[in-house]
Amino acid sequence: MTDVQITKKGTIVTAEISGNITGECPLFSADLSGIQELWIDLSKMQYLNSLGVKHWVLWTGSLKPTLKITMSKCPSSIINQVNMVAGFLPSAAIIESFYIPYSCEKCSQESSLLHENGKHFVMGNPQRPGWITPIATNPCPKCKVDMEPDVVFDQYFAFLKIKKA
Repeated sequence: MTDVQITKKGTIVTAEISGNITGECPLFSADLSGIQELWIDLSKMQYLNSLGVKHWVLWTGSLKPTLKITMSKCPSSIINQVNMVAGFLPSAAIIESFYIPYSCEKCSQESSLLHENGKHFVMGNPQRPGWITPIATNPCPKCKVDMEPDVVFDQYFAFLKIKKA
């Protein structure tokens, strides 16, 4: 089940998605006429199925190209789609924050840490390359050993358009 809490303040809309993004996600049918900015909070999103991906791409393709879209607290399932599916992230959209999965090599504990734009990463563009500095110190809650990012660097961070040396 999906719930979308939409808050409108002037020409800015904030949409907080809770639950699963499927083909019936209420965000896809929300009235966004007359807005200039759309903030999408994905902190409570649980799952994204293939119909959700398809409808997301169709929905973002139908939005005004001048609409400023900012996505925050993106779970790894969203980042994976951004990297794999053309059109999932509109060209003018910004990822404000996203989670990086971490794991402990000693006890196999897993967690995710929020990384913020301008603090831990910057998305690249044609004028400048992006960069990422994953949080280095992340003690395992179970055994206290530092956890490591549990991603394939070049694949997970591809959306940042990091220029290789």
